[in-house]
Amino acid sequence: MPFVYDVPLEPPVGNVTLAAEVSKAVPLSWMPGANACFGDMLKDGEAWAHCPRSFLRRQAKALLDGFGIQVTVGFELEFQLLHRNTYGDLTPVDSSLYCEARSLYDPTTWSLLQRIVSSLENDLGTPVHQFHAESASGQFEISIGPFNTKADGDPVDSLVEAVDKLVLARQCVYGLAAQVGWQATFVPKLHEREAGNAAHIHLGLLSAADGTNLFTNSSVQQPEAEQFVAGILTELPGMCFLLAPTCNSYERLQPQCWAGAFQCYGYENKEAPIRLISRSNGAAGLSGVDHFEVKTGDATANPYVSLGALLAGGMEGLRNHSKLPPPFTEDPSTLPEPQRPAGLPRSLEEAMKAFGESAEVWRRILAPTYFELLLALRNAEWEHDAEQPSRKDRLRQLVMRF
Repeated sequence: MPFVYDVPLEPPVGNVTLAAEVSKAVPLSWMPGANACFGDMLKDGEAWAHCPRSFLRRQAKALLDGFGIQVTVGFELEFQLLHRNTYGDLTPVDSSLYCEARSLYDPTTWSLLQRIVSSLENDLGTPVHQFHAESASGQFEISIGPFNTKADGDPVDSLVEAVDKLVLARQCVYGLAAQVGWQATFVPKLHEREAGNAAHIHLGLLSAADGTNLFTNSSVQQPEAEQFVAGILTELPGMCFLLAPTCNSYERLQPQCWAGAFQCYGYENKEAPIRLISRSNGAAGLSGVDHFEVKTGDATANPYVSLGALLAGGMEGLRNHSKLPPPFTEDPSTLPEPQRPAGLPRSLEEAMKAFGESAEVWRRILAPTYFELLLALRNAEWEHDAEQPSRKDRLRQLVMRF
């Protein structure tokens, strides 16, 4: 159903239930006495074709069984903290800049961030890589992972559970912020003239046989890493519809906003939507890459669908033996127009069009009914957004949900 109202877009016949994994329930520090667990969605007792968690599981299993590849994954949580008592004005708790120490001087801010990190690590078993102030007012980033799916048992279940931990991490931020009277939001673009909130996904590619990094072994004889990244790059315009599914998403996906507005990749290039991240050994080219980051997504997307779509795009590249074009070594928007790569969608309407133009691929990946349902869902949200009298009204609804 749309995020703006409780009206299902499917026919009202049948019963969808959640098969909860109660044995994996964890206590919630921000809700004493409460526990949370996850599960797959069933329709009339059978696996539901539209269950996002099951979609990710299918893609991970196809990658493992069909290509002998499993992934490591990490996530970035970018969010802003707002004063609740002035919620109508969406007032951030401070106006500090990127990594500015002043952002942590307020005792409430420092205590809150410490509690969030402690809860993630000690209560939820979620590794925290780092946290710091980001560029926008009241904005912070917490990086979690990497989640090594080879070390944690069944690689398919472990990957799904990594996204479960991401979902709980966001709820932890919401819940603990509320305890101090603040509102946390992951809305992609709160203020038009400030940086936005992304949901970057970091992916590493491993051989299921021996756990070696496929980038390390990248060569003419072992091209899987290149093919996987090339597949994502090829499908990225249509994939924007899944990774960045709201009108507000495209206020963030603009040139020179560190979001990646063009269909390209680069080594450590923060203006490329796909950033290849090098190891510290100085090796050049793909063989020197540790993992890669996809910058397109945000927290208004379903994270199971986002990660599943990336795996599916990568598998398209493996099936088609795709090759990467040359990398971009500078900000694409500064190049003369003939030298620029193609632009990614700049609006939800453009993303819907790109998704439709890739219908043959995405119908097969998602299943035809899910494909049509997602189009109807986003179209309803797009129409609702257009009916709002002002940007402030649109933001108010987004902040309530995200």
